[in-house]
Amino acid sequence: MWAISVQQPFAWAIIHGGKNIENRIWQPKGIKPGDKLAIVASKTWYPVYKDGREVRWKRIASDLKLSGVAIMPSGADFLLGGLIGTVTFQGVARDKHLENVWAMEDQYHFLLGDPQPLPFRPIRGQLGLYQIDLT
Repeated sequence: MWAISVQQPFAWAIIHGGKNIENRIWQPKGIKPGDKLAIVASKTWYPVYKDGREVRWKRIASDLKLSGVAIMPSGADFLLGGLIGTVTFQGVARDKHLENVWAMEDQYHFLLGDPQPLPFRPIRGQLGLYQIDLT
């Protein structure tokens, strides 16, 4: 199965918060619309949400709320360093989804659907798209 590593809090938002676009500066190769894509939470936080050892919980809550997330997670919901769920890869676009709150300008937008949470499983992340075995 294809997999992608995503830093927190965005990995959580893909599986639980309605984040249906993942932004990357590179175009995916090999994956096709309809393929399942495993979401692996990175071992690291997205830099603006962690300062040294301190996680900026108020900023996370504020940004998620501004993005339309209705249910606010607790700190325990942000697992690091493993598989947290799957989505269906629906294709890739560039800049035409800028009305979507999750889309970033000048990025490739990986279009994601049907998020399915899975029991956490430690998995070593990698850069780019990669294959994992879920058996």
